[in-house]
Amino acid sequence: MDKDSSNFEDEETPITIPMPGLIIDLLIKVGDKVETGDNIAVMEAMKMEIDLPSPVAGVIKTINFSKGDNVARDDVLAIIGK
Repeated sequence: MDKDSSNFEDEETPITIPMPGLIIDLLIKVGDKVETGDNIAVMEAMKMEIDLPSPVAGVIKTINFSKGDNVARDDVLAIIGK
């Protein structure tokens, strides 16, 4: 996976993972419209469930992980475009 979030176009926003953990639920699919603050995934880290909100409004362009995947800090979970 591409961990460098500097490779994205101006109209794209990467959603990065805040800490190592496990994706326990994905609440989005490619093509979904999201608003700022919408929960897009739930991960488990340090025995806690953590909601991952969308930082911007837009359309889900790509999803790089699936339910059950282990993720590292700063991994790019998904890309939101305009």
